[in-house]
Amino acid sequence: MKQSQRKLDPSTPSVWYAPLAAKYALVNTLLGGTEAMRGAGETYLPRHEREENRVYVERLSQAFLHPLFENTVQTLASKPFTDRLTADLGGNRYDAMLADIDGEGRTLDQFCRHWFEHALAYGVGHVLVETDTITTTVEATEDDGAIIRNVYTSYRPRWKFIAAPDLFAAGHVTLPDGTRTLGYVRYLERQTVRDGFEEYEAHVIRELVLNGQGTVTANTYTLNERRKWILAASMVTDATRIPLHSFFAGNRTGDFSCLPPLLKLAETNVEHWQKKSDYDSIIRVAGFPLLGVSGSLPDDDGTGGQELIIGPRTMVRLPDPASKAYYIEHSGAAISCIRQAILDVEDRASEFGLHMLRRKSGNISATARALDEVALMAPLESLALAFRSTVETALAATFDTSAVVEMTTDFGIDAASGEDLKTLLAMEAAGVLSAAALRREMMRRGVLADDFDEDRNAREIEAQLPRLPRRDDPEGLLQ
Repeated sequence: MKQSQRKLDPSTPSVWYAPLAAKYALVNTLLGGTEAMRGAGETYLPRHEREENRVYVERLSQAFLHPLFENTVQTLASKPFTDRLTADLGGNRYDAMLADIDGEGRTLDQFCRHWFEHALAYGVGHVLVETDTITTTVEATEDDGAIIRNVYTSYRPRWKFIAAPDLFAAGHVTLPDGTRTLGYVRYLERQTVRDGFEEYEAHVIRELVLNGQGTVTANTYTLNERRKWILAASMVTDATRIPLHSFFAGNRTGDFSCLPPLLKLAETNVEHWQKKSDYDSIIRVAGFPLLGVSGSLPDDDGTGGQELIIGPRTMVRLPDPASKAYYIEHSGAAISCIRQAILDVEDRASEFGLHMLRRKSGNISATARALDEVALMAPLESLALAFRSTVETALAATFDTSAVVEMTTDFGIDAASGEDLKTLLAMEAAGVLSAAALRREMMRRGVLADDFDEDRNAREIEAQLPRLPRRDDPEGLLQ
């Protein structure tokens, strides 16, 4: 595309977006599951040298994705939301809006769960604050019978989530007073359009630009019949800033570019996909022994080799006494090698999740630990704190009031948990810590699962206790 044409194309991405496109595509495909991975074809499952297309298509159709990346993202993202996220905005006047923060029925807790999980997978997630205008007409009847209609206008803010791959252009500008602020944003929006009983998806580009008058201009671009983007609508708003709030969960490489924090895990999942395909292929081959025949099988006229039919209900006849038939079977060495390689990949994948939960180690005093608590946090705990701050900022800007958000931020595993557990066990043995308190501490450190059932555990302990013999049954025959 010529430079002049690119200047007129609103779908042109910012410079920072191009290096992230392939990473977003990888995450998208992994989260799409087996069907999406098969659809990607040779992108993530290369063809073997001299592999026929028929053989490759068959191998691809029999490959199944083990969702290492998706499972890890979902498990980690659930940790900060073991308890419901709540917000205090200084009163209950905002409760109805917090119960439907996006105007589509999602509560603040549900919305934030999705926001945090998306950022954990892609590196960043965006929220745009939009305002709906609500017009209410109230009719009143005067004494003389006249009807008076009063029209009231109110404004209802709501949050709109923008996925990381959809926000493809953004940049800052410097105002005359030297303040640096968000100057423009362009993102892709998908709309479902009804045509009779049919539905189809239409793409729209939304653009927010800080204009020269100090307010925000909102532009909408649609595709025409020639698949060219055209300006469909433009409106100058009263907003003095672009109300975009972004949560960055990975390493930021620029103002808007951020690497997915679990990118290495995503690449490891692709490695597992490839090795598992090789393993399944060799299992299919090795599972059927090959029949070998030595010697010649002459035709009836004695001129050449006779065609053999091999099957479970056929017999091989060897007229030549010197001929032999035998099975050629795989030794299994290559199978064991690939299987071990797959197990090694799975071990490495599990380590990525543990790393996000593992607190930093160090022999420090209690005072130093208190002063340096943030530095010792697990990476996921630090992300939860940063996310809480982002949500508070977004709420304060949305409702023009102070906001205090409560969410779980203490769920990491101490790297030196061995000493901690020994201390806890010693305290319980000495009688200064109850067994229930010990189990709670085990759950907090991730040693026990969050859904650990106290009652079930008590029943199982009782069931495994040895029963004393009855006086009338010293041999225990009646128990």
